[in-house]
Order: sequence, then C-alpha cells, then structure tokens
Amino acid sequence: MQNDMEEFAERIESFYADPLIPLSKQFMFRRPPTFGELQSPPQVLLLGNHSSGKSTFINYLLGTETQRTGVAPTDDGFTIITNGPVATELDGHAVVSNPNLPYEGLQYFGDALVSHIRLKLRPAELLHSVVRWWQRTAWRATHNRSVKVGRCSAKYSRKSDAC
Repeated sequence: MQNDMEEFAERIESFYADPLIPLSKQFMFRRPPTFGELQSPPQVLLLGNHSSGKSTFINYLLGTETQRTGVAPTDDGFTIITNGPVATELDGHAVVSNPNLPYEGLQYFGDALVSHIRLKLRPAELLHSVVRWWQRTAWRATHNRSVKVGRCSAKYSRKSDAC
C-alpha cells in the first residue's frame, strides 16, 4: 500500500507542473507541496466569524465534544482534526516537526503561525471513513482506474480545460 501511495503522490505532484507552478511564480508563492502533503487525505478548511457555529458543526459531524463551544471566542488558532486510534492532542511545534505527519511545510510560515496550530487525533467513524476512501482512491489511481476529480476523471484531467 505504501508504494501505491507514493506513486499516487508522484502523479499528483506532476499536476503542479502545469498550470500550478506558473501561477505560484506569478503570485510569488514559492513552495510546492511536500511529498508528505501529497500523500495525505484531502482536508477541509472551515472558516467563519467567532460564535458562528463552526465548533458546534464539527462536534455534530464527529458525534463527540471535540471542540469547545461558547458565545465568546473560545479559540484563536488553527485546529487540525484527523483520524487516530486514541484521542490525542499535539501543539504546533510537535505537529510540524513530526515526519509521520504531512504538515512539515507549515514551518516555513514561521513561529507566529506554528504556535497557533493544534492537532487533534480522534477515533471518529467519519474521519476513519475519509481515510479509507482516500486509500481506495489512491490505489485505483495508481492502477490506472478512473478516479473522479471534481467533474473530471483523473485519467483525462490533464487534457481537458474544463478540469
């Protein structure tokens, strides 16, 4: 399975050559994703004003009290929530320095960001199912099977302007 994931990450990395690298140069964003980032399951960024229901929404989806909730702001950082066998929390420095996690690239943004990062591993079924889906998708992609990427199949996305 590890070789399949590495091959899949290499295929994703090849997508950056055209058109993403020229865009990153135009907007002076110089860091392409790391190999670890390319191997990780997809991530969702949830943003909103304080007390707008973000933590309540996450708690509802996971079926547990993962995030603190309240009327006043309860958090001033970025929390990464992912699947893990046991409920565990790591601070930002432990997260970006861990070679088994795909977040080493965040250290390039400096201590001001890293000190506001927290990782929560949770044994939630929803998170586990996302990881299983990602592993199946990566396997199919490395074995030249059709994989949906947005509206297009990964097999044809390089050739289509619509993707």
